[in-house]
Amino acid sequence: MLQYLIERLSHEPKVQQIVVATTDDRNDEPIEEFCRNHGILCYRGSEADVLGRIFDAATVFGADPVLRLTADCPLLDVDVLSNQIDVFLEKNLDYCYLGLTFAEGVCADLCSYKILSYTNQHATLDEDREHVTPFMHKNRNKFRVVGLENSVDDSQYRFVVDRREDFEVVSAIINDLYRSNEKPFGMRRVKQYLDQNPEIYAINCDLVRNESYNAFRLIS
Repeated sequence: MLQYLIERLSHEPKVQQIVVATTDDRNDEPIEEFCRNHGILCYRGSEADVLGRIFDAATVFGADPVLRLTADCPLLDVDVLSNQIDVFLEKNLDYCYLGLTFAEGVCADLCSYKILSYTNQHATLDEDREHVTPFMHKNRNKFRVVGLENSVDDSQYRFVVDRREDFEVVSAIINDLYRSNEKPFGMRRVKQYLDQNPEIYAINCDLVRNESYNAFRLIS
């Protein structure tokens, strides 16, 4: 999954460097080995304090702005990502996120190093440090924040990998749609595939959307 995510991300020329920020737990040593074998930058930090890990990785590698992606979303849409980067730069934002009208699995957070540093310094709740961005949502009045919404509501689609059922769905999508040496297929093609294969869609359609999105409810 990690290799596939990185391969898709490599198709976006606006991303200047890729860093895998994994934990310092010995169980994640294979991730560091994978990065070393494939020439990918790697940073290891706290398992529980994800915010601190991301901030430290950004500091070490001089990243600004910082695009945060999670490895449970291997089907990122590079066109959506490209538009998100354009909006962030054109509006001179501190933080730009993708809203809940996108399918679960189309997720990316883009923030300035400045707001990441401020958040790392002031966020004290465990949930804020574990999920990285809730503090930014709760204090959005202090920053330039924009949430992008999809042109249509795709919230009923799920191609994130949190459960075994999710892995079955995403595996089927990749096995049937992936073509080497081609631009990665986007979310429209994934939706079309799930609509045409209702037995695949049904595998995980009843699962509740990831609780890490609780931050959005704080601003509603």
